[in-house]
Amino acid sequence: MPPFNTLLFWLGGVLTESIAELTIGALKPGFGPNERLQWKPAIDPLAVDLILGLIEPGDYCKSVIWACSGKIAREELEARILVRARVRTDVLSVIRRIPAGYEKWLISDFPPPWFAELSDRALIAEIFSPDRMVYTSQLGIKRLNPDIYSSVPAAAKHKMNECIMVDGGSRRAVEGIKRGLVSIIYVYPAQLAHELALQKIIAGEVEVMHPSSSERVILL
Repeated sequence: MPPFNTLLFWLGGVLTESIAELTIGALKPGFGPNERLQWKPAIDPLAVDLILGLIEPGDYCKSVIWACSGKIAREELEARILVRARVRTDVLSVIRRIPAGYEKWLISDFPPPWFAELSDRALIAEIFSPDRMVYTSQLGIKRLNPDIYSSVPAAAKHKMNECIMVDGGSRRAVEGIKRGLVSIIYVYPAQLAHELALQKIIAGEVEVMHPSSSERVILL
């Protein structure tokens, strides 16, 4: 087994869309690239405040509506976000393949009330036990970067070099790597399975380019 024995999975960006993406979609169903570019700079900092517990869900929704000149009630926006928050069952299928010898922790960047509703629908507890949950809003940190990289492993009662973090935020994951945290950037389920196979955590064929030829070879 590799030197690390603990896997940390972000909820937003891995098991579901990120809070910012869910919010953009809830503001205007069927949003396109223009809305994403227009609203993302305003929504991203508010989403970080929500993730850190610096703002309550209701105040987050009100702030988003004001920042984006939305024409929707706060309660309606919150309801739409929760409806859109669907767990990716194909990601759960990959996680189920991880041997029992590894600790699997879930990093919930959703506020506890939002997570409770999502968990009831998705049966997340079948994979992540309640005692292996980390709520980012309860860590007591004021900055996402760089505080999150040491505080999450500590909350899981492990050192940073004992953990792998699966993160849906590529920029955040790269920052974690710079600070010594082994991170996998989530792209899609098959790529996640590929990365876990490369780390020898799950069984599977790994296709690589042989350095001395132009042919692909299979590593078992």
